[in-house]
Amino acid sequence: QRPSRREAPQPTLIAEPPPKQRVPPARMSFTALVVLPSLAVVGFGLMDSLSKKRPAENSMDSKTEDMFSAKFKELGKRRIMTGWKPLVPFLFMACVVLPLFLFAILPSTIIFVVLGLLSGKKKAPKPQFFDEEGKEGKERVKEGLTKREDREFELVLYGATGFTGRLAARYAAKQYAGKGLRWAIAGRNAKKLEKVASELKSIDPKLEVKMIIADSRDSKALESMVRRTMVVATAVGPFAKYGNKLVAMCAVCGTDYVDTTGEAGWVQHIIADLHPTAKKSGARIVPFSAHDCVPWDMVVQQMAIRLQEKHGQDLKKVEIVDDTRGKLSGGTVDTIFNIIQNPLPRPRWNKNFNPWLLDMEGKKGKYKVKFNSPKLPSWSNVSNEWQGLFLMADMNAKLVQRSNVLNKYGKSISYSEGMSHDSFMRAFVITLGTILLAVSAFNPILGYFMRKFVLPKPGEGATDEEMERGYLKVTGVGTGEKGAKVYTTLGFFKDAGYMDTGRMLIECGLTLALEDKSKLKHSEGGVWTSASCMGPVLLERLVATGCTFDIHS
Repeated sequence: QRPSRREAPQPTLIAEPPPKQRVPPARMSFTALVVLPSLAVVGFGLMDSLSKKRPAENSMDSKTEDMFSAKFKELGKRRIMTGWKPLVPFLFMACVVLPLFLFAILPSTIIFVVLGLLSGKKKAPKPQFFDEEGKEGKERVKEGLTKREDREFELVLYGATGFTGRLAARYAAKQYAGKGLRWAIAGRNAKKLEKVASELKSIDPKLEVKMIIADSRDSKALESMVRRTMVVATAVGPFAKYGNKLVAMCAVCGTDYVDTTGEAGWVQHIIADLHPTAKKSGARIVPFSAHDCVPWDMVVQQMAIRLQEKHGQDLKKVEIVDDTRGKLSGGTVDTIFNIIQNPLPRPRWNKNFNPWLLDMEGKKGKYKVKFNSPKLPSWSNVSNEWQGLFLMADMNAKLVQRSNVLNKYGKSISYSEGMSHDSFMRAFVITLGTILLAVSAFNPILGYFMRKFVLPKPGEGATDEEMERGYLKVTGVGTGEKGAKVYTTLGFFKDAGYMDTGRMLIECGLTLALEDKSKLKHSEGGVWTSASCMGPVLLERLVATGCTFDIHS
C-alpha cells in the first residue's frame, strides 16, 4: 500500500471582534451634566480644606479684641462640624443630594409651583384684627382706660404654657426674684398655667404667681387682660392665626406690646392697619422683639450711631456674618411651612405700597435698604471665613429697612448677611440643607419625606442641655458714605432661638414698662421696631443680663 498523502493543513480562521457599541451622545452629555458638578464641588471642597486661609482686610478679628471669643472659650462653647468633620455629609450631599436636587427636585418643584399658579390657588385670608369688619386702619380707642402707672401689672406674659413662653417665664422668675416686679402669666388653659406656676415657685419660693385665663379668640377676655397691664409680652404663634385680636386690643387700650413673631407678612398688616390707632392711644406696638430680629436691629443701629457721632457720616453699607449653634423645633418648622405655603395678601392700602417704608406720619419714607445677601457659599472678608445662605437674612433686612426709615441711618444702604463657616465643605452642607428646607415647602413629595424622616415633628425640640450649649455671634462691618468703617460683635451664649429668645422677650417688655421714656429713642405710640423704639437702652439691658458687645472704628 502506498502511504497516504498528508492532508494539507487547514488555515486557522480568526474571528473578527464585534463592533464597538457607541454610547449615544445624548447619554454622554447627561452623564457629564450629572457627574461634573459633583466632581467640581468635591474637588474644590477638598482643595479648600487642604489650603491655607486667605487674610481678610476687613476681618473683625484682625481689627479688635473680641470679648465674645474670650467668654466663648471660658464657657467651653464649641462650634459644630469644624475641620474635617463635615467630610462624610459633604460627600453625600455633593455626590447624591446635589444631582437629585438639580435633575429631580428642582424641576418637579417648578412644575408644582406652575400647577399651583394655574389652578388659581387663593392666598390666606387677610388678618382680621377686630370682630367687626372694616375697622382696620381707623383711629378707634377704648374709653375709661386706667393710666399706665396705675395698672395692676407691669408685665403680662401671654402664652406662658408654650415652649418659648415657659422659657421666658422661667427667666423672669429667676432674674427678677425678690425685685418687686409686678407680673402675671396668662393663657387659655388653667391646668397648664397651674403647672407652670408650680415650676416658677420652685425657682422662687417667695413668688406669688398671678394667673389670667384668656383665649386668643375671645376679644372680651383679651380686653380685660390688657387693661390690667402696662405691657403684654406674647409667645403665642403662629401669630397670623392666634395673634390678631391680642395685638389689636393692645392698640386700642393703650397697652404696650412685644412678641416673638418671625412672620413678616403678618407684621406688614399690623403696620398698615394698626399704626394710626396705636399712635392715637399711645400704645407702643413692637413686633419682632426676640431672636427675630433684635440682635441684627441692635447691631445696625450701633453702626449708624458710631459713624454719625465719631465720623459725621451716614451709614452706606452693612456686612454681617452670623455664627450660630441651635436646633429647630417642630413648632418652628410648622411656622416656616405655613408662611411659605399660605402667604398673606398685601395690605389693601395700595397694591404697590410697601409698609416697611412707612414713616410715623403715614407717608412713604425716603430712606431705603438694598438687600444683597449671599445665596450660595462665598468668601467673607468680615469673618475671614466662608459664608452661606442664612434663612433669616431677608427678614432681618426688612426690619432694618423699617428702622432706617424711622431712625434715618442713611438714604441708601446696602445690606448683606450670611452664615459663617470655617470651611467650604461646611458651608456647602448647611447651605444646601437650608435650600432643601425652603424648597420642601413648595414640593409636596420632598416635603412629605423631609417632615417624615428629617425634620423635627410638632412637640419636638431641643433639650435644656442642648440649648445651654447653643450660642449666637453676630459680627458686622459698617461702612460710611465717605469710607469710614465700624466693627461690631454682639454675642449670646445660649440658644438664641429659644432660651435667649425668652430673655430677649422679657427684657423688651421691661424696657417699655420700667425705663424712663426720656431715655428711649422714641416714646410715642405707633408700630415700631426694637431699635427705633427702645434703642441703646435695650442693648444695655441685654448686655447686663448675659450678652457681650464690642464696637470699634
